[in-house]
Amino acid sequence: MQLQALLFAFFAAVVPTVSGAALSSPSDSDGAGLLQRDATLTKRTCYPGGVGWGGDKDLALEKVDDACRSMTSGAFQSNEVKHRCHQLSGNKRVNFRIQFDDKPSESISFDTCKTNLRLEIKGCGNGGYSRHGNFVYTSDPNEGTC
Repeated sequence: MQLQALLFAFFAAVVPTVSGAALSSPSDSDGAGLLQRDATLTKRTCYPGGVGWGGDKDLALEKVDDACRSMTSGAFQSNEVKHRCHQLSGNKRVNFRIQFDDKPSESISFDTCKTNLRLEIKGCGNGGYSRHGNFVYTSDPNEGTC
């Protein structure tokens, strides 16, 4: 039995059910399905197909810093979405997106932004998204230019 399956079985047996929380199986997230913030279990959703990171994974990780510098200036207002596009190699780009879905406003730090956007690059071969508190973070590789 794989380590991922063992960890999932352990957490499923030990962690009590949290109302409204989703618990993902290891196959849902390339081995990084359990995320925890403020005692809330969050399900990562990896895109099942489309453009993958390929040889641009490290460059995408570097581009997170630039995206977070601009997206963390100023508080997010209710239902605000901030997004940035950065060119990778050739005809490939990465779209970063952060959505705030609460009221009235809230800020996130540069480090929080960086950590959460990188999770979707490191944990999902074709990009993906996950919820952390009142925010949804997306890192998505695509064909084309910004």
